[in-house]
Amino acid sequence: MSKVDDNGGYSLPFKLGKLHATPARPKLRFASLTAGLPAPAASVDFYSEVTDWPMYLNDRYGDCVWAGFGHHIEQITRYGQGATVEVTDADVETGYESTGFRPDDPNTDQGTNVEDGLSYWRKTGVGGHAIVAYAAVDVSNATELKQAVSLFGALGIGFNVPAYAMDQFSAGKPWDVQKSNASIIGGHYVVVVGYDAKYLYVVTWAKIQKMTWAFFRKFCDEAYVIIDDEMVSKVSQYAGGTDLHAFGEEFASLTGEANPFPVVPTPQGVTAAEAASVARSALDEALKGLGL
Repeated sequence: MSKVDDNGGYSLPFKLGKLHATPARPKLRFASLTAGLPAPAASVDFYSEVTDWPMYLNDRYGDCVWAGFGHHIEQITRYGQGATVEVTDADVETGYESTGFRPDDPNTDQGTNVEDGLSYWRKTGVGGHAIVAYAAVDVSNATELKQAVSLFGALGIGFNVPAYAMDQFSAGKPWDVQKSNASIIGGHYVVVVGYDAKYLYVVTWAKIQKMTWAFFRKFCDEAYVIIDDEMVSKVSQYAGGTDLHAFGEEFASLTGEANPFPVVPTPQGVTAAEAASVARSALDEALKGLGL
């Protein structure tokens, strides 16, 4: 990939910054969490209650992955906790600096591998907000994608950007497939915060952008559900242990070790939040074996 600040030769007031996906890298799979979960809603909106989406420096640097994390934190605190939290530009920049980026050296503005960024977010946190885990979602499975958004509130996706997408965005049009001016100019990371039959609704460059399902199918090459304490406590099957056991089965298949999550019903009198706390402790130990 060329330097992300080149934007494929385009002079634009915003940047890209997602490096190539790494499909061969060992990863936990969202499919292990979906057994017994309900069918996804026909449409969801997890963005209308958020009134402001910061740019998070993505007009100056190729930090789209980290800007996406900032948007995710803002959105998930609004819908998961009822109080919107905005991390700062400095918090986002600190995350990007973990890749070797330095704001005084343009040559270090080389973008981020999404999985490397997610690993940092889990282990270190962004602006004091760390996640429990993340799991890859099958980009070819629309049901799985919708389940991830409808149950966990959002989905982080990476995609290859055709040149015409910049023109569509600038004109206030949805991202859709077209034949002309379609050379790939780089990779981008955004957060899906809603969908309906026609569009996915994503956060990028300080606004909500519509993306057609056809565009998603053609250009998206990676997607991750983000699992945090608040959402764990809201998805009762996960907090109760059933889906956590299936998640552990995926862990066992990757490592050759025993499933660290036996199926144990949540004891009477234990709240979902307490169960989620226990689940997080066990999950942290399990993920160490994967280096995630």
